[in-house]
Amino acid sequence: MKKLLLWAVAVAVVLIITIRIGSSPASGESDLFRYQNAYVGDNSAVGAIVGSLSVNKNFKEMALQTKEKPYGIVLKYVNTDGTAAGIQGIAVTNAFYLFALIQNVDWVEVDTDAGASRIKRSDLGRELEGRLAACTNEEELNELVQEVLGDAPRVKELLK
Repeated sequence: MKKLLLWAVAVAVVLIITIRIGSSPASGESDLFRYQNAYVGDNSAVGAIVGSLSVNKNFKEMALQTKEKPYGIVLKYVNTDGTAAGIQGIAVTNAFYLFALIQNVDWVEVDTDAGASRIKRSDLGRELEGRLAACTNEEELNELVQEVLGDAPRVKELLK
């Protein structure tokens, strides 16, 4: 009986390892959509998302606003280039990724040495919110972010 139990445990361990290895992204490839439907209060998921973004070079710290609604995330950056386009890129990229992956985030604020920018989910509008929700991978989300960044009036409206 002990032998049978030992074999069953060994097979279970091998299966778990095989499944885990098979579901891991390829080397150097990130899989941020595994955090889809996370919550603002999940510090590790929010940190992993922000830490994986290409705009995080000068990321310093984050603060989660979860005591009362509306829930938000404050991201602090230092030594940014200070240009309006650079700051807008950081703000829009962070906000879109966090809105797409974290279901209950209502706003994202990016603080830099040049000032702060806040984007509210409610300002996205139905069309943009629907397109964000339809993104199923990073490539689609990056395309949407680049499209929005290329539309200066829309960026200005989001950052009002």
